Amino acid sequence: MYVAWVRGLTDGDVVTGSFWRYDDTPSSSPSSRIWGNWNDDPGDIFNYSGSASGNSDYGPGLGWDQTSFEWTVTDGHTGLVIHIRTYSVPGDTVWVDDLEIIYPDTATCLVPSAASPVEDATWGGIKALYR
Repeated sequence: MYVAWVRGLTDGDVVTGSFWRYDDTPSSSPSSRIWGNWNDDPGDIFNYSGSASGNSDYGPGLGWDQTSFEWTVTDGHTGLVIHIRTYSVPGDTVWVDDLEIIYPDTATCLVPSAASPVEDATWGGIKALYR
C-alpha cells in the first residue's frame, strides 16, 4: 500500500520513513515492512523508476514494534514512493499507526487524505486520495 509520495528531491537528499506495526504471529503471516520505489514523474504516483529498497525486517511477531528506513537520493532521482509492504493471506489484517516521514524542506510530501481498508477500496478510489 502506498502511504507517502515525496517529490522534488535531488541527489544527496535524505528521506526517513517510519511507522508502528502490529504483528502477533511470529514467523508467519500477516507481516509487514517499510519499502520504497523511485518515482521520477511528478504527475503520476504509479510511475516506477526502480526499487529504492527498504527494511528487510518483517517484525518479531510479538505485538507493536516500530520499523523505519532511511533513503539517500542518488542517480538523479526526483521522487520516492513509500509503501507498507505486507505479506499475508486472504482474511489477514495488518495494523499500522503513527506514520512519520522526514524529508528536506525543499521537497513536498503527499499522503492519502483518508485511510481506507484495502478490501473495501477500488484502485480509482485509492488514486483519488492522492489528488
